[in-house]
Amino acid sequence: METLLLVLDLVGTFVFAPSGAKAGVNNRLDLFGVLVLSFTAGNAGGIARDLVIGAVPPPAISDWHYLAVSLLAGIVTFWRPSGRDRHRVAASVDPGGDRWRGSLLRDPVDGYSPRLASPDQRRTRATDHASACAEGSEG
Repeated sequence: METLLLVLDLVGTFVFAPSGAKAGVNNRLDLFGVLVLSFTAGNAGGIARDLVIGAVPPPAISDWHYLAVSLLAGIVTFWRPSGRDRHRVAASVDPGGDRWRGSLLRDPVDGYSPRLASPDQRRTRATDHASACAEGSEG
């Protein structure tokens, strides 16, 4: 019974840890920052629960399995391309499929990373692209 509870607790840690890691990836943190957020998201709730019920020290701190599971989830999240990146890879392959047009981080519309542009630049590019599409569809 004790092993089952440990396994369920570790599965819960593995399920929640990627949410913290994903927040770190979205904010462009390095690997260490992503791993810290992964551990925090995966274990903070369990640590708070254990402190409230008086289980001191919390198993998430005293047992190495929790750290290992959190780090594994963080590393997987850090190096796994998201759905948006997979879309960009697919969009950057030419229709013939035999060569690359650009890199993984290029925007398929205009070739620039959307995170590097200011809001005004993004709005201008979107307007220019919409105008170009509208002009092309009229002819």
